[in-house]
Amino acid sequence: MDRQQGGVGIWFLLVLGIVIIGTLIAIKVVAPPLIKERLEMELTQAWQAEVNVGEVEVHLLPLGVTVYQVQLTDPNQPSRNLAVIDRVYAAPALLDMLKMDMKPILDVVDVQGIRMYQKRAQAGRVYKKPDTLVQQTKALAKKGLPPLRLPDPERILKTEKLQIVERAEQLKQQLAALQKQWQAIEKNLPNEQVIAQYKAELEKLKQGGLNPQTLQKFNQLKQRIEADRKKLTEAQQLLAQVDQLKQALAALKTLPAEDLKRLQQKYTFNAAGMTRLMQVLLGEQVQQYLQVATGWVARIKPLLEKQPAQTTEPSPALDTLVRQLRIEGQLPTGRFDLQAQNVTLNQAFYQVTTPYRVDFQHVHADKPVTLSGVADLLKPAQAQIKALLKGAGIYLQDLPLSDSPTLALILKQAQANLDGRADLISWEQIRGEVNARFDQVSLALLKAAQPQVQQYLKPVLSQVKDFNLTVKFSGSLYAPRIDIRSDLDKVLGKSLQRVMQQQLNAAKAQLMAQLQQRAQAAMAQLSGQLQPLLAGKSQVAGLDRQLKALLKAQLVGGGDQLPVQIPQGIKLPF
Repeated sequence: MDRQQGGVGIWFLLVLGIVIIGTLIAIKVVAPPLIKERLEMELTQAWQAEVNVGEVEVHLLPLGVTVYQVQLTDPNQPSRNLAVIDRVYAAPALLDMLKMDMKPILDVVDVQGIRMYQKRAQAGRVYKKPDTLVQQTKALAKKGLPPLRLPDPERILKTEKLQIVERAEQLKQQLAALQKQWQAIEKNLPNEQVIAQYKAELEKLKQGGLNPQTLQKFNQLKQRIEADRKKLTEAQQLLAQVDQLKQALAALKTLPAEDLKRLQQKYTFNAAGMTRLMQVLLGEQVQQYLQVATGWVARIKPLLEKQPAQTTEPSPALDTLVRQLRIEGQLPTGRFDLQAQNVTLNQAFYQVTTPYRVDFQHVHADKPVTLSGVADLLKPAQAQIKALLKGAGIYLQDLPLSDSPTLALILKQAQANLDGRADLISWEQIRGEVNARFDQVSLALLKAAQPQVQQYLKPVLSQVKDFNLTVKFSGSLYAPRIDIRSDLDKVLGKSLQRVMQQQLNAAKAQLMAQLQQRAQAAMAQLSGQLQPLLAGKSQVAGLDRQLKALLKAQLVGGGDQLPVQIPQGIKLPF
């Protein structure tokens, strides 16, 4: 009996072992491809562009999953990845999942090794083109920023719409159309040979005496002359446009001055622009940071606004809650480390907000700046994301301030202290301010478009040892008002203003000369087109005068003169 019980126990343990081993094999072998497929589907749906997963590894003790080589297609350039993630580790919070009706709750998500803008083996699929909000933001934010450019007449003439060019092209097309119409009717008009023939016929009729046959032929001749004169009248009406075109051609002389006035207003680097030099140099860079925020808002907002009734099935991507999130990676401008708690797109369901902290170390800095705050999405339509910026004692080296071909400045070294705050309200409005203090400063001019810029600026830059910088932004996220001020403006502005005034005077003279040259060339070409039409107009007028004179002719016979048409009631004696 004991032997039988022992045998049953052995068989039970053996079967249990087989079941456990089978379960482990199923988890380790069968689960990874299923998880991979599900991940790719959910992430692609959320990203709206193809997301690929390299491989998936399932861990048993403790329970977790590691995903390797996640590739996110760049919707703007499908031939590359916007980001490649080397490793993502996730561990589920099983007890919390049981309490929350098996909602996808993760205890830890650790993302390591993010690399940006990596080439793909083949282009990824894009299911929805990103909104043009980013492009609109970049374009709108540049409005009002004073341009930093030395007017280059050659570039201006290539890129700007010029009245002299547009009006000359219009006249060219009008003349071509008129020439085509004139050529179509010219071949049907009477010429000198026809008029000579008419004169000969008339002279012959005069010599034939007065008789019914002569009068009949005379009236027939008159009808032919009147028909030809009608053609000439129609031609004169058509060629009446020549005088208008001639006046328009003469008016081209005034257009270079009008073009110059308009271009000078647009391209003049005036005193106001000089006093806001840092706005010019840094405005676009600030906008690029806001552009990134705009792009993420454009992606996240529709997900938060999606209602359950709008989806055929619940989406784990929307309901996922991550208790502890860490993301570490490399951007083109530096390295970042993000940590956040209670990360979810469905804060209203879990009744949580998301505190976060981002440490970002620029490639030209020895310490990171810290961005921290709270994302409150409990009411998606009234969402608020708050951020505080802190950075103390950061040593900067070889930091480019501007890479403009006109004026490239670099901060060779400085000790920086930064603080600021920003608020995003209801996904639409943004407001914020960043203050920075730079000490132990060494500024250098890398290059400048004009030698005079280097001549005036280098001595000034060598005297700058410290400066303050304030950046303020507010208004619509998609078209923010950006205000950048610094005590460098006054120092650098005066030097550049002298250079720019010299360049403007030279550019103005050069631009006017080239505009006049274009006007003269256009007028010469158009005059060539106009001459045949003027000649045709004169020719038609001359022919019409001759035909008119012929119509006044009378038949003479026996010393008496009879009108071309016999008055009614008068009978001839023959």
